[in-house]
Amino acid sequence: MKKLCLFLATFFLLPVVSMAGEAEFTLEQAQQLALEHAEGLKASRAQRDASLSALDAAHAERWPSLSVSSVAYYVDNIPTIDLGVPGGFSIERELGSKDSYKTEIRMALPVFTGGRIGAGIRLAESKLDLRQALVNAERDQVLLSARVEYLRLHQADRLVASAAASLERAQVVRQDIQSLYDAGAADSTNVLEAELAVTTASLALDQARSNRASQRIRLNLLLGRSATDSLSLSIDIPTPDSSLPPTHVPVTRPQLVAAEAAIAAGKHQQTLYRSTWWPTLSVYGGYTFGEPNRDMFNDAFDDFLSVGANLSWSFNLGRKVSSQVAGAEAATEAARADYRDINRTLKREAHLAREQVLLAFQRYTSAERRNALASDNYRLARIKHREGGLSSNRLLEIEAALSASEAELAAARADVFVAKSLYLYAIGSEDLGKGL
Repeated sequence: MKKLCLFLATFFLLPVVSMAGEAEFTLEQAQQLALEHAEGLKASRAQRDASLSALDAAHAERWPSLSVSSVAYYVDNIPTIDLGVPGGFSIERELGSKDSYKTEIRMALPVFTGGRIGAGIRLAESKLDLRQALVNAERDQVLLSARVEYLRLHQADRLVASAAASLERAQVVRQDIQSLYDAGAADSTNVLEAELAVTTASLALDQARSNRASQRIRLNLLLGRSATDSLSLSIDIPTPDSSLPPTHVPVTRPQLVAAEAAIAAGKHQQTLYRSTWWPTLSVYGGYTFGEPNRDMFNDAFDDFLSVGANLSWSFNLGRKVSSQVAGAEAATEAARADYRDINRTLKREAHLAREQVLLAFQRYTSAERRNALASDNYRLARIKHREGGLSSNRLLEIEAALSASEAELAAARADVFVAKSLYLYAIGSEDLGKGL
């Protein structure tokens, strides 16, 4: 009964221990974690939020402004007036009060600004569009990085498996040669060469495991996890093919949207500068109260309402505005040149990425064919070696060729999907954030 309980406890607890010790991620989960922990993406979003606040502030310029001013003071003497009256009498009156206070509340509404407010709003909108495009560009970059690092870790796993298989074959060959040596059909040189092959295969396995650990560290840090955390992949890579989406760079590509927003911002900046050539007109209404306020003779509380308009018009005699407009025009033309250059670059990169996918697929098909031939050759070579028709040295060479072909196939298979990922990024495809 105790043995049964121990068995059941072990049976149910082992999966729990395994799950706690090593995390398993799908490609979509890895990309989502990378997005959540990307500091560059967080910075881009914060800058986008700042631009959104700037847009709200630009819209607020259309609203009335409320101002309140208040003053209170005391003077030790005030002017007096002496008025003579018939009969030899005089009247002396103080002008004002030694204790005074006045408060004015005024609300002003802009009526005409020469397009300054509208240009400011459109300029803020363009800057917001630019920041949002940069957020999208950073997001695509994070998705690409997570996808490539994930595939590289899968590639490292396959290379570890290939190196382990190579070591196992080398050990089998060594055992066969040792049997032949014991039977007098092989000499000590063959045994030493077999031992050397095992040592070389063991070192290759250690190297593959080290490379896998390095790749695991890179992916862990990208996902916001500790570098020492265990990590395994839940992935089922399909058979590679050469099918690709059309090579077309859409105008919605974040880099193009950002460049277009920079052009629009330059145009609105010109309008904003030109608006200073026009006068500014605003209307206002106010309420004023205080003591003595308007009454010069009576120290009494007084209040009144007022309405009016303000017109201001100023010019810089050093042609400051003209210089600002010329600078904004030059910046706009530079933004247009950047847009054309970015468009050409994106198209070039898309076509080059397509060629890399086709080349990677050709390498994969060639590696697959070579691996099949090497596998058949090794199988036949073992039979001939056991029958005495093949030397031990030749068998070791054939096994080394098989190991190399397996490693090449494992690398080429992942390289196809890495190249496809780069192509999806180059054409701005939404499939970049999806599975394989």
